[in-house]
Amino acid sequence: KTITERLNIMCPSSDLLEVWGDVTYSTVRQSWRKLSIFSRDGQLCVYCLGASGCKNLSLDHVIPQVHGGPNIPSNFVTACISCNSTKKHASLEVLCERLERKGISSEGLIERTRAAQSAPWSKYER
Repeated sequence: KTITERLNIMCPSSDLLEVWGDVTYSTVRQSWRKLSIFSRDGQLCVYCLGASGCKNLSLDHVIPQVHGGPNIPSNFVTACISCNSTKKHASLEVLCERLERKGISSEGLIERTRAAQSAPWSKYER
């Protein structure tokens, strides 16, 4: 069976801590959420669309936690390490300016990010 088939069967709907070998349920859930967000965003950095290379993908809080951003799926987007470290705790508008200074087009960045945030999450939670 694939890992997704096993997760569909094994993951309870509650947040109870369960252990499978050395892996806790919360670890599996975090990994599953991360993979689901990558899938939602097409395995591509929402900010640069691959212009930065997209070798290592990460999750970025659109509204940074230090500015009150929630730790929920709709506040996460896929970002390459380069864009994530360029953005840091900045707003999307500031990120656009920083990417343009690096020679990376930011055209449509805010619209793409908002579209990813508003995607129906249930489609990716299976």
